[in-house]
Amino acid sequence: MYRCYACGKEIEHPGELCPFCKFPVISTLHGEKGEEEQIRLFAEEYKKANPQYFSNSEPKAATANNTQKIPVTQSIPEVPVQSDVPDQSETSVSASDPVEIDWKKRLEELLRREQLLNQRDEELKKREADQKKLAEDQRKREEEQRKKEEEQKKQAEREKLLEENQKKLETHLQQMKQEKPKKKKTAAGFLMFLLICVICTGLYIYFKRPDLIKEWFGSDGRINEIVENIKPSETETAAATQAPKATESETEKELMPVLSAEIGDLIYFGEFEQDNDLNNGKEPLAWRVIDVSSDGNKVLLLSVYSLSNIPYNPGSEDADWLDSYARSWLNDELYDYSFTYYEKSIILTVSGGNIYEFRKASSYDTDSIFCLSAENVQDLLPDPSDRLAQNTPYAQQIMKEQMLINFHYPNTEQAVSSLVADWEQKYGERCSWWWLKDPGVDITAWGELKTGSMLNDLNSIRPALWLDLEKARNLGIDLDIESGGIG
Repeated sequence: MYRCYACGKEIEHPGELCPFCKFPVISTLHGEKGEEEQIRLFAEEYKKANPQYFSNSEPKAATANNTQKIPVTQSIPEVPVQSDVPDQSETSVSASDPVEIDWKKRLEELLRREQLLNQRDEELKKREADQKKLAEDQRKREEEQRKKEEEQKKQAEREKLLEENQKKLETHLQQMKQEKPKKKKTAAGFLMFLLICVICTGLYIYFKRPDLIKEWFGSDGRINEIVENIKPSETETAAATQAPKATESETEKELMPVLSAEIGDLIYFGEFEQDNDLNNGKEPLAWRVIDVSSDGNKVLLLSVYSLSNIPYNPGSEDADWLDSYARSWLNDELYDYSFTYYEKSIILTVSGGNIYEFRKASSYDTDSIFCLSAENVQDLLPDPSDRLAQNTPYAQQIMKEQMLINFHYPNTEQAVSSLVADWEQKYGERCSWWWLKDPGVDITAWGELKTGSMLNDLNSIRPALWLDLEKARNLGIDLDIESGGIG
């Protein structure tokens, strides 16, 4: 059952006009609190506008022709409503005359207003969501800009540090050049002073104390003969007069040590742990000259021994040389651990893709230390016997430790030692397989090129580098160079 909020009578069907007072029946007996309050206010307004239906205690029943079905789908919002009933004091209509108001139209108008309010709320929510999205996009752009600025700042700091190191090196070279002539001038002046003293002493004895000459040499004739033999001949005097004097730069070059090397020579340069005895410190690194530049000032060196055992790129089968762990190990760990500041200054940097392309050092695509490529090995070491290399005791120990934790091999120390012993018996002392720059390519224990190796396999590492002999000569770095063939 439904109740009319105007007259309070119960109505059987909703959505109709009340048969007693023609008020729309739009709510159940148990409506929501807010909805009932709005309908109640609306009913009070209806009563004031239609007093003819509420003059007696029992409202008059409306005719069937005046009832209409009014579908209502949503609650009536609390909207201020202006009364459609004219002020009775300004009209000539008596209070007993009925005032006709289209309540259905009025109700539809209220519902339409509520729908417009709901649409406006949805638009506001959508606008707020768009603003939040724009704010998030702006925040992301600012974060990307901040990261970019930080990267640029780091790059500028690296370049600044590189320039400072270069300036320090140039300043040191200039100081050395200025100090060397002073030392040479001082030594030459001392020798000249000593020679003048000897000559003056001899002349004094010869002219003032001939008795001493007789006492020392026995007769005047003997000393005259000695003096005559000491005096230079006229030919020698003329030649000495006509000979041009050597310039200071030529004298400096003659006094500097001459550094030169040929293919096959052995050079000791840098230090690295090799005998597996950490108590006695690092041992000198031995390098073989495998190529020399046309001017003879640059030499390409290859390590005589395999220095360690590492994977080309652990945990990944998709990596090139620039992104490999082997390149990082050579240019970070080995470079910083094995060479001093002045030794690093004579190591040349080359392109990561071509070892014959000398370039200014950068953090991404240049190498100070590198592995040879398959093409380099075929050109510079055509004989497989020249490619053989032996593991140092330290590298051999690293290999055993890695094999203990690598799933490819037995996991006991005894099994690993037995495997290594069989390996050495099969291939001899030169039993190392060493990585090349090309991914998955290495040199076998018998000197052959092999492709298809897994990048996370454990192989030896045999570094190579370019050395600037001219710079070493200018810096006064004395390199230990021994002649000999590759072997």
